[in-house]
Amino acid sequence: MYNIGIIGLGFLGGSLAKSLRKSKKVDSIIAFDTNVNSLKQAKEDGVINDYSESVDNKFENCDIVFICTPVKAIFSIAKELEEVTKNNCIITDTGSTKKKIIQSATSLKREFIGGHPMVGSERSGYQTSKDNLFENSYYIITKNENNKVTSINTLEEVIKEIRAIPIIIDECEHDYITATISHVPHIIASSLTTMVQQLDSKDEIMRTLAARWV
Repeated sequence: MYNIGIIGLGFLGGSLAKSLRKSKKVDSIIAFDTNVNSLKQAKEDGVINDYSESVDNKFENCDIVFICTPVKAIFSIAKELEEVTKNNCIITDTGSTKKKIIQSATSLKREFIGGHPMVGSERSGYQTSKDNLFENSYYIITKNENNKVTSINTLEEVIKEIRAIPIIIDECEHDYITATISHVPHIIASSLTTMVQQLDSKDEIMRTLAARWV
């Protein structure tokens, strides 16, 4: 049975909490978020067992803590967590870039394993989260020489509990792949827009028909 911590109970963190709540392998879930109303609602919903209004000793018994915040805040939160968690606690994140975070995390006193669920939405906030967000989606785990095999296996097991499909790669490959698949569609759309502007007729039929792709 695992004790789980979640930092950031918005759309992604809230969905993670709701998904893990359904697992028989999860004993307790504790969360922190700057929005106290979200924490209170999640506790009332029975999604989390407890919450904290800061990163404090309430996280001391966590086996895994997921940091579900903007990328720029991940390392500073990990630094806070290393002071309040037990020695064998695994700290992981859900950020969309990995290399810089992984490099910074080598200085931590806790094991850090990068993670990136390949899901997304324009929605935000705990109230928009859902318990089936991760089902049949890919969840990237970034493994490096500082990670223990047993820790990777533990995180992989928990990821499977939210019905996601774990893929294990290193942080450089992750960043290369995600940059490619996120940037190329924008480049294509921009190129199509430029082409239509140059080739369209006065009645703008081409622009009308191309609108569904840009």
